[in-house]
Amino acid sequence: GRIAIPVRFRDEFATDAFLSRWIDPCLALHPSAAWEAITSRVEPLPVTDEGARLFRHFLYPSAWPIEQDKQGRLVIPAKLRDAVGLTGERAVLVGAGSHLELWSPERWDELSERMAQPGFLEGQFKGLGI
Repeated sequence: GRIAIPVRFRDEFATDAFLSRWIDPCLALHPSAAWEAITSRVEPLPVTDEGARLFRHFLYPSAWPIEQDKQGRLVIPAKLRDAVGLTGERAVLVGAGSHLELWSPERWDELSERMAQPGFLEGQFKGLGI
């Protein structure tokens, strides 16, 4: 139930980091600044909006404050491991801009295979303006 944070990221996650479920079937490890940026966008959403309420119900109950041990490892709560299929001894740690994502190897391989299909990414990126 532990994962070592790569040395180059340890300072960023040394204090006040949060681990939560994410929109994809993975976990997201947010440094405090990134977590605050998310919550500052979620909190003003109207409680009368069902999507906003569902997002709060999805995100907040799964959020755990995380602390590294002296070797830069994090303990991943069993509830979160189970929610995203992290059942073995391996996990894939992926950089995702403002946060890191933890994937089960099987789910990451599935996504990687989908992304490698001809035309898949073009269809997904169309309309993003990038």
